Formats: sequence, C-alpha cells, structure tokens
Amino acid sequence: MKDLTSTSFGILIGFVVPGMMGLLAVAYWLHPARAAFASFATSSSTFGITLLVLLISVGIGVQLSVIRWIVFERIVCRSPGIPDNYFKLLIDEGRRSAFRSVVDEHYRYHQFHGAMVIVFPVLYFGWGMEIFGVSTQALFASALACLAVWAALFFGAVDSYRKYVTRGRHMLRGGLHDERNEPEGKGKES
Repeated sequence: MKDLTSTSFGILIGFVVPGMMGLLAVAYWLHPARAAFASFATSSSTFGITLLVLLISVGIGVQLSVIRWIVFERIVCRSPGIPDNYFKLLIDEGRRSAFRSVVDEHYRYHQFHGAMVIVFPVLYFGWGMEIFGVSTQALFASALACLAVWAALFFGAVDSYRKYVTRGRHMLRGGLHDERNEPEGKGKES
C-alpha cells in the first residue's frame, strides 16, 4: 500500500496540482476556461465535469513537465545528472526501493516547484489584472511579492533536483568506493 500511496502522491504533486494551477491561470485569460473552472469549483459539480477538469489538469501538468525539464534539467542544472549506466543497478530490489524514496522525497518536489515557476507568473498576472484592474501601480507593487515567490520556487526546484541527483547517485553507487567499482560503460548524464 505504501508504494501506491507514494506513487499517487508523487503524481498529484508532480502533475495534477501544477496542471490545476495552470488551468486556473488560463481561466484568468480565457473566459470559456473560466466558466468551466467556475463550474468545477461549485458544490454542484458533476462527476463528468470533475473528471474532465482532472484530465485537462494532468494534460497541462505533463506539458508543463516538458517545459520544466528543458528549463531546469537541460539548461539550469545540466551538469549534475545520474549517468544512464547507474540505472542498471536498479535490478537489486533494495536499491530500487531506496531510489524510489529519493524520487518521492526530492524529484517530485522538483517537478512541482519547476512547473510552478512556469505557471506562477501567468497565474499571478491574470489574478492581478482581475483584482487590480487597470491600476498598474497596485499591480507593480504586488509584483514584488510575485517575484519573491517565483524566486523561492525557482531555487526550490534547483535545490530539490540537485538533492535528487546527489542522493540518487550515492544510493545507486551503494558500497562503491572507487573508480574500479563504478558501473561499466560510460553512460551519459541524464
């Protein structure tokens, strides 16, 4: 049951929550999306509407994940990665279980923070225009708070990815102490 719970929580914070926030962000900019989201948010929401919103949220979350991957794993944090040849060590059930823990405890948070770095400005400015209307002074003043939250999400995404890589490498190496015991093959950084 623990694996199902960890996996479900990982999917929820890695894809569904950022996707839902992305859908909310779109709702500030597109009126048809706003109507659909408002219908979902009521207590009279049907199972069909709820399922549709969840499916759209997962779709948006997966798309955000691609952008997050490009920004963080290929541009910002490109040097630290887990070599492909380390993954052959996951044949061992103990290492596989330990690696799942590293993914759940670090990579899933990286997915959330990284996706929110992308969604947050769109959500914030849509919300700001809704709340403040044309008052650019109020919008600008609150933009400082937006920037602070955005920076926290950005550095949280970088930090959680680096912890995932560092701890994942360490866990996969296990008792390996020197170059002679490294997995065979050069492997490429992931």
